[in-house]
Amino acid sequence: MIADYRTLSFLNIELKERTDSLDEVIINTNDGLTRKQKLRQFRKEFLGTSMWAKSCKILNENDLILRYHKPTKTLTATSKNPVIVQNSKLQYEIAYDIIDFEIIYNYVDERNNVFNNKSVIYLGTSYYKPLLDRDKNRTQKNRLKAYNGSVQHFMRALYREQLEAYDYQIFFKGFMVNPWDYFKTSKHENPNIKQVVVEEQVTILYNKKAQSSLLGTDTVFVVDQYGNYAPINKVLFVGDMGSQRIGDSLPYDYEPNSLD
Repeated sequence: MIADYRTLSFLNIELKERTDSLDEVIINTNDGLTRKQKLRQFRKEFLGTSMWAKSCKILNENDLILRYHKPTKTLTATSKNPVIVQNSKLQYEIAYDIIDFEIIYNYVDERNNVFNNKSVIYLGTSYYKPLLDRDKNRTQKNRLKAYNGSVQHFMRALYREQLEAYDYQIFFKGFMVNPWDYFKTSKHENPNIKQVVVEEQVTILYNKKAQSSLLGTDTVFVVDQYGNYAPINKVLFVGDMGSQRIGDSLPYDYEPNSLD
C-alpha cells in the first residue's frame, strides 16, 4: 500500500490478472419435469429401494442440479458440493462426489408420474464416516446382511476365485455351469489386480435365492482384492445386484464382523 503518493513524481502500478469463476447459469424453458419429480427420481436411482436405502436421507438436496432433456428422455445430476447421505441402518454418513449421473428412460409420462428406465449410470468418489450413536451388535448384523450378495461381495469372491465357497452359482441358458468356463481370470502387471474376461451373458444366483445377470459378451475388466472394478460402465448387472445403489453400499475396505 502506498501511504503518501503526493511526494512521488512518478508512480508505476502493475495489476495482477485474476480470473473469477462464477457458477454456471442456464436459462431455458420448462424442461417438462418439476424439481419435485426430478428429486424423486434422483433419490430412487441414487439411494436405491432396499430397506437400507429407505433408511437414507440426503442432507443437502439444495446443492443438487437436476436437468431433464426431454428429446432424449435423459435425467442428469450434478452437485455444487459432495452429496451428504445419512444411512441410519448401516450407520454411515457418506460424502459422495458425483462425477457422472444419468438416467435414460424408455418411456416417460410426466403427468401420471410414470417412468420406465432404460439404463442408470452413476460414477463418483465416496467417503464414509461412521455415525457415533449406534447399537454395535445391530449395526454389525445390518452391515453383514447388506454385504452378503452385494456386488462388492461377488467381486471379492471373483478376485479370490472362490465363487462356490461364497455361495454363488453360475447359470448359462438355464443350466448350472462351471463358473471358470465363463469367467477367465489372469494376472495383471499389478500383483493386487486381476483381469477378468466374461465370454457370455450369464445368470448369477446367490445363496439359491438372489438372482442377477451380468450383461454383455466378451466383457473385459479388472478387479482388486477389495472388490473394486473398472471400467464400471462395462460391467452391467440386472436383477438383485443391478438394483443396488449408494444406500446398499459399504466402504471399500469393509470386512465382515468388524466395526470402524
